[in-house]
Amino acid sequence: MLLILFFRNQKEDYHEQIFKRVVMNSEIPVILEKYQYNLEEILFDESRWTLLEQAAPALCADRIDYTLRDMYTYGQVSYNEVEEFLKQLVVVEGKICVRTVEQAEWFVTTYYKEVIGFFMDPLNMYGYDRLAKMLSYASIKALFM
Repeated sequence: MLLILFFRNQKEDYHEQIFKRVVMNSEIPVILEKYQYNLEEILFDESRWTLLEQAAPALCADRIDYTLRDMYTYGQVSYNEVEEFLKQLVVVEGKICVRTVEQAEWFVTTYYKEVIGFFMDPLNMYGYDRLAKMLSYASIKALFM
C-alpha cells in the first residue's frame, strides 16, 4: 500500500511524510531516552536544524551531501576536489558559506552538472517514470493476489 501512496505523491515529499514513523520504529528513541535527550526536541523540531535543508540558492547540508556524493560516485569530481571544497565551508550566522568565490563557482558548476546532466536528462526522467508506473502497477496487482 505504501508504494501506491508513494507514486501518487506529486509533491515529491514522501521521505518527509514518513520520517517520523521511520524514526519511531527504529532504535533511535531508545538510544536518546537512555542518554536523557528529548526526542521531539532533538529530531522533530526543524527550527533547530537550519543547516540541514534550505531553499536554493542557499547552501544546505543535504544538497552538499548528495551533490558531492553522487558526483564523486559518477566519477565527475575527484576525492581531492571534494575534500578541498569541504575545507572551504564555514558557518556564518546559521548559514553555510564558502570562503572563496572560486570554490563557490566550482560547487555551482558541479551541482548544475548533476541537476541538468543527470536528474533532468530526458532518458533518466523517462526511466524514472516507467519504473514508478511499473512498481505502482505491481503493487496494485499484489494487493489482489
